[in-house]
Amino acid sequence: EGRSGKLIVRPDGRLVSPLAVSSLLAHLPGVTRCQLLQEELGRARLRLVLEPRGDLAAVQAATEECLRPYLGPEMKLEYEVVEEMPLPPSGKFESVVCQVKPPGVVHA
Repeated sequence: EGRSGKLIVRPDGRLVSPLAVSSLLAHLPGVTRCQLLQEELGRARLRLVLEPRGDLAAVQAATEECLRPYLGPEMKLEYEVVEEMPLPPSGKFESVVCQVKPPGVVHA
């Protein structure tokens, strides 16, 4: 169960590794830092710190092209541009955060 809480849960129930998504997020053009948050099934929020000349429309187009095959056509993506994303007290930034429990995972 260790890493099951980190998996992205697609609307069709399939699970996606955060490592695959993190790798894609790291190469978005015009983005300094980004984080994918999945707080409910079928919806994910992409928090973005844009470079000074970063273009949100270009980021959205690139995101659709590279992430959609992983997230599936049913996943609703919301975009949130923020000024900064400071490191948490642990000092480790997580580019993918999923709060949706995968089907079949039971927590005691």
